[in-house]
Amino acid sequence: MVSIKKISLYIVYYVCLLAIIYCLFVGYGFWSGLFLYVANIMRNHDFKYGFLLFPLFEIVVVVIPVTVLACVYNRKYLNRSVQKRENHTALLIPCHKSESIIGKTLENALLIFDKESIFVIDNAHNENPLDNTKTICERYGVNYTWVPIGSKIVSMYIGAKLAQKFEYILQIDDDMVLDKDMTFPIKEDTDCIAYVMSAINKEDKETTLVQKCQDVEYKTAGIVKAVHSWLGNVSFAHGGISLWKRTSFIKVLENHPMYPISDDWFTGYIANTMGMRIRVCDQKFISSDTPRTLFGNGRVSGYGSATVWKQRFFRWYALILLQIVYNIYYLFFVWSFSFRRILFQKLFMLWRCGIMTIIILRYVILGYSFYLRYTFTLIMFFASLITWLITFLVFNVRILKGDEKFDWYMFFLFPFYKFQDIFLCIGAMYYGLLYKINCLLSL
Repeated sequence: MVSIKKISLYIVYYVCLLAIIYCLFVGYGFWSGLFLYVANIMRNHDFKYGFLLFPLFEIVVVVIPVTVLACVYNRKYLNRSVQKRENHTALLIPCHKSESIIGKTLENALLIFDKESIFVIDNAHNENPLDNTKTICERYGVNYTWVPIGSKIVSMYIGAKLAQKFEYILQIDDDMVLDKDMTFPIKEDTDCIAYVMSAINKEDKETTLVQKCQDVEYKTAGIVKAVHSWLGNVSFAHGGISLWKRTSFIKVLENHPMYPISDDWFTGYIANTMGMRIRVCDQKFISSDTPRTLFGNGRVSGYGSATVWKQRFFRWYALILLQIVYNIYYLFFVWSFSFRRILFQKLFMLWRCGIMTIIILRYVILGYSFYLRYTFTLIMFFASLITWLITFLVFNVRILKGDEKFDWYMFFLFPFYKFQDIFLCIGAMYYGLLYKINCLLSL
């Protein structure tokens, strides 16, 4: 039974959110509102260059910081302190209906871990297992546990408790392919290690263009996180793989809000509020399984989604507005780190809020501006394209090495993929509002 206090918090959240939206965009009784304000600016021919506001903002807030930091960042920063920790580390694999993929995952895992140190936590809202994952785990001799609660967070918590004789926990998704030469660079001042990711499984001979576009996303996001780690602290570790001190991991999970989506983001947020150190291991990209198509039918396994739009719309972006609220709270009320780390961490929070402001406002105004001044649409398109091309060149020439580099035709393909992804992000924000309202009504 949910408490009256929690229901009241939900109500206050939505009242405040609606009030902000009204005051910002409508503004009747206060001011003309953002939509009318922008329309008036664009109708005013004396203000000829006002439509450059958003491209310039993106260049200042996103492209310049990423480009400059990427140029001075040294990927070997963390490699100097790499230590092998296999004998102190348990491998935790939460899974759901994974009989088709868990065997390959375990084969690769057993190249690094002893079978006694591998814990497979199968889960669903059912009293008994839903498939033959248990049989496969018994075949490989690893620890298997069935949890009759369909929750990845609950599964990870139970797994962390079961691995009580280990100091560290490597948590991976059921489709994660571990390299036999990967390292575990935990230091005394580190609570969590986030690994940089690749969206292409090296053993998959049928890689699609959609997966290659996701590979660009994964690698650039990973390097940006590595730069954040170098300067301050990382916001969160990828849900596909992360290395934790077991005691720190348990503390974080005990305070997790238990949302079934964006679980890794909230895990990182809680760790940051507790003053925990999250760093990035950037020495090599860990392969992951990703959706093969944008829409239609696609392969799905474990916690994954069959298509990109389902992955982004229903999982990745659905709680972005709520995440922004948490970020604002962090900016004002969390002071858990040293001055240097908290300074950079708050700058990163502001940076992320700036990016979200670009995404939310630019593409809403874009459609309206097309009617008022079509040149705005064209300039926005080409300005955004140029900012991407600069970022692509910096990453492909300065950061990535050898077979990590992107194919050069992605230089032209990825911007079009990214445009549709941003529209998915905007749509998912509205879905996220409905999701939270549905949770409230179902209490």
